Amino acid sequence: MKFIDSILRGIIGQVIFQNNIYSGILFIIGIFYNSWIMGLAALIGTIISTITAQSLKYSEDDIKNGLYGFNGTLTGIAVLCFFEFNLITAIALVLN
Repeated sequence: MKFIDSILRGIIGQVIFQNNIYSGILFIIGIFYNSWIMGLAALIGTIISTITAQSLKYSEDDIKNGLYGFNGTLTGIAVLCFFEFNLITAIALVLN
């Protein structure tokens, strides 16, 4: 549950500087409503960046507050916004 809380805070909660999971839930619903591919990219980008921060032993408080998730969210969306979805962009999304 703690990991999901970090993901939801990082998705959009930090992008619009709202440190709560409800903002993250609303924005991810909005992204999925617009494009399920962009929503999936945002979610995957956030999950990967949060896992990376945990594996590199960054500050637990910063991870909990979603500080490392928002870059992954924006990068995930940007990769699929500017490039056609194919194997290379899928790999780039995972490696972001």
